[in-house]
Formats: sequence, structure tokens, C-alpha cells
Amino acid sequence: MGEESKSLSQCLTRDQRVKQAKTTAMSVISALSRVIRACRLNFIRNDECYGKILLHQDVNSSLQWDLDPEVTGWTINLMTNTYIDTISDLIDACPFEIDLETQINRRVPTLASSMFLINKEQGDWAEEVAFNAINEYSDEYCAIRYGRAESLSTGEPGFAQFYDSYVEELNTIGKKPDLLIYRRSDIHQNYDLDDTEFVQKAVAGIEVRSSSFLSNKYASFMDARTKDAESAIAEIQTKILTEPYSSLLSEKRPELYEVIRNANSKTFHEIDFRMRHWSSTRPLQELSNLLKSLKEQIKILHKRDYLSITPKIEDLALVNRWIQHFGVPHSYLQVFFDKGYIIPFKSILEIVCDSQKEDVFFSIERDVKNQGKTTIKINILAGKEIL
Repeated sequence: MGEESKSLSQCLTRDQRVKQAKTTAMSVISALSRVIRACRLNFIRNDECYGKILLHQDVNSSLQWDLDPEVTGWTINLMTNTYIDTISDLIDACPFEIDLETQINRRVPTLASSMFLINKEQGDWAEEVAFNAINEYSDEYCAIRYGRAESLSTGEPGFAQFYDSYVEELNTIGKKPDLLIYRRSDIHQNYDLDDTEFVQKAVAGIEVRSSSFLSNKYASFMDARTKDAESAIAEIQTKILTEPYSSLLSEKRPELYEVIRNANSKTFHEIDFRMRHWSSTRPLQELSNLLKSLKEQIKILHKRDYLSITPKIEDLALVNRWIQHFGVPHSYLQVFFDKGYIIPFKSILEIVCDSQKEDVFFSIERDVKNQGKTTIKINILAGKEIL
């Protein structure tokens, strides 16, 4: 930039600089919009980014700026929308409160329940199954153990130091997946998992979860349970709609009477009602008992009837932190006693961002197996069977 131009640029106010930068940006967008559907424009000086535009098909997308008033020249860097950007956008759109700056408490646990130890052993087994399946049956890819593999438990010598190191890792780079998947051609004898560039060469990271079920038998059991409940509901409905119960319910709760009268095996899956107990006459007592039985059977229909892949809400921020550091595509693998299902982390976020899929493809529950932590239950049918 010449001295005259440089002097003129230094005299510009902040608002004028912003206007100038936006004009430049829109000129670039106008030239690129016909051939590029999605890109990110970074305005850079001395390797520091001062403004960004995320360009979609609509070239009139809103602009967000954070411009240094001292900037006198711009370098425009065009980047395609990356996996990191996609995950970041989905995290921002997620309906849950996800604290991206979360820091894990360093307080060392003092007690490990027997259930925790059993689940840990089962988790180790599931990871071994996945590790062996990849390494024994793929000529192109191999798995490397990456996540924390120490077998120390609360109270054992060295556990406090191990736990402190683990928390430091979570707070710095996030939650490592259990396995990294590489092309065999990218693996060298003396690889270093602390080498960022080597980690970034992985084609995928896999978090392995375990479940104590046989998926085929579970599906058969749940199907039978649903049919039994629907049969019981039909029988109770018939009784309620006969006299004297029909007239009594129509008098006491006409709206509920109409709901039950018009319901069928499908709509009972969506019905719920508040119980009231009547006891002044024997027919009213019998009607109350019938409604109680009906409600109990409806509750069975409302229960989740699918096996699930189980990411914890608190892990979303930690997995995202790892992805932002390394940019490696991340997936969850749920291993059952007879099958395994995998789903990309990106797909999990897309599912939970769609309210229409709640109670169909996912639900939110407090999971006893996960120490009462809030857990997303993703229907395994949303994943892909691979084991």
C-alpha cells in the first residue's frame, strides 16, 4: 500500500472501516456466489482474523463483524465449510444448555459402587470387541486405543494422581474417543498419540458404549409387551363403555368419556389423563378401578420400547471440545451382547435439534447406569448395524 493510500486509510473512522470492509466482502461474494454454495470468508491481517462472513446460497446473509479500528489492509481467505464448523453450528442450535467453557470439578471421587465397577468391566469388554473386529477383519483400516485405559478405581494407590491428570485433559482438549481409526498406510512404527498432527490423520474417532441386552430378544420382548398392553386396553375400554360405567363417566367427566369412546389401539399411545377416585357408590368405585387399570396399561405404551445409543448431555461439550482441537469425525458405537450399532456425533446433534423426532427417535432420561446423569437415548435404528 502506498504512503498516500496508507495515510488515507489511517484517517478512516471505525464505521468507515467497517463499511469499506463490507463493500469489499460483498464484491467478493458477488463474484463467488454463482459457483460456491457454502463458504466462510475470513478477513485477516498479520495472521489474525478480524471479521468473518458465512456465505450460504442466499448472498444477503447477515454479517457479523468484530473489527480492529487500527486495521489498514485486508487479506481475504476463502475456506470451505468444514466438519468443525458444522459441529459448532449444530452445538449452537442444540436445544439443551451446553456450556462450551465447562470445567470439570477436580474433586476426587471417594467411592465406587459395585454397579459402577460392573459397568466399567462391561465397557472394557465392549471396547475390546470393537478393537478386535476392526483390526482382524479390515485390510485397509486399523484401530488404535486412544482414550484413558487405566484400570485404577477409587481408593487404589495412584488413583488421585490419575484422576487429576484425566480432569486436566478433559478441561484442556476435551473427551478423547476410546479408539482412533487410521488407514494402515498412515501408521508408522513409532507413532505418538500426543502428536497433534498424527491424531489429525485419523479418519474417525469412536466412543464405545455398552449395553446389557441381546438386541434381537429385546425387540421381541418389547413387541410382545406392547401387544399385551394394547389387548388389555381394548378389554378395559369395552367394559368402560358398557352400562352403568358409560353413563357414570359421561356424567362425571364427559371430555374423558369422549376421548375413551373415540380412541383406538394407535391413539391410546398418545393419550394421558389425570386420575380421580370416586367411592360414594359401588359402580363408581368399580369405574375408578377400571380407569386406574387403563392408565397403568397406557403408561406401558408410553415407555420407551427401543434399544438406544446413549451419549450423556454433559459429554456433548467435552466431545465438541476434542473435535474443535483435532477436527476428526467422531462417532458413538453401542455394543450389545449380539450386535453393535454406530452413529456419527453429527447425526446425534441433528436428531436432537429436531423436536419432531423426540419420543420417536430419541428421548431424554436420567440414567441409573450413568450415575443418574441426564442421557440422550437415540433409537438404534437411527444408527447403522456394523457388528
